[in-house]
Amino acid sequence: FLLDLILPDVDGMEILKAHIEDESKTVLKMEKSSIMDYVKKMPASTLNALSKENKKVETSEETKEKIEKLEKLEEEIEKEKKIYESELQKESKKENKAKTK
Repeated sequence: FLLDLILPDVDGMEILKAHIEDESKTVLKMEKSSIMDYVKKMPASTLNALSKENKKVETSEETKEKIEKLEKLEEEIEKEKKIYESELQKESKKENKAKTK
């Protein structure tokens, strides 16, 4: 049977292929290759198709939705900030009263 391993290497990732006999479990043949070797062998059209899939362009609607979500989060953060500031002021007033007594 064929055993494929992907191993980290100093230069990047390498693929180690080992052909092993089933019965005796003897290694018949081993091949070591770099992932870059496979990338170099891929046609440019395939690489372009893969890169286009990974680089999905957002529509203006998606961008607007993200901006709206960020603005809502910003409002919530500001509300929480005011709450914490008022709590701090109350605590400092209590501490000042305790010190003056």
